[in-house]
Amino acid sequence: MQLRLWIVLLSLVLVAGLASSGATAYFSDGAQNPNNTLATTVWGNTILLSDGFEGEPWDANWDGNGTTLWERNDTKVHSGLWAACATKSKNGNVTTDDLDALSATKIYVSFWYRAENLEAADLLVQLYNGTTYNTWYDITNHSSYQANTWCHFTEAIIDSQYYKSNFRLRFDAQGFEETGETFYLDDVLITMDQ
Repeated sequence: MQLRLWIVLLSLVLVAGLASSGATAYFSDGAQNPNNTLATTVWGNTILLSDGFEGEPWDANWDGNGTTLWERNDTKVHSGLWAACATKSKNGNVTTDDLDALSATKIYVSFWYRAENLEAADLLVQLYNGTTYNTWYDITNHSSYQANTWCHFTEAIIDSQYYKSNFRLRFDAQGFEETGETFYLDDVLITMDQ
């Protein structure tokens, strides 16, 4: 109990310090946390994208840069009723619509994912620099990766080549070749500092 109190107090001090500096803290409470404690912190003073695939059409924020084979799925979700899903038969890319990050000084990417039966290079997280897509992470090599459970990816983009008016985040599942390979994506949040 005393440790929990210290964590809450430390969080409040951190938020107060950021607020006085002009930054806004965005908190996302993990729906699966049984203690209802603060699970996630993402910083950024401007939200570029916040999507849990709950709207109609489900891919409204993901259809401006090519049609996806991915589908919306309700069998395994992090929060809400839906998640995006890639399988062997529903693979390929899902790419955000263009996001205006031209005035960014830092971009923050946060999302929840669940990977089942993946091997190296099956699922790539890629960034668009205005000309080409570059692989940022092979999800199986990211520090958050654990098979068959919901994992939280949070990273900052500090390379200015991605600070474009048409910034894009892409999930490349073209490597899915075996039955059972599945990737669920939920609660995507992209913010930036200006």
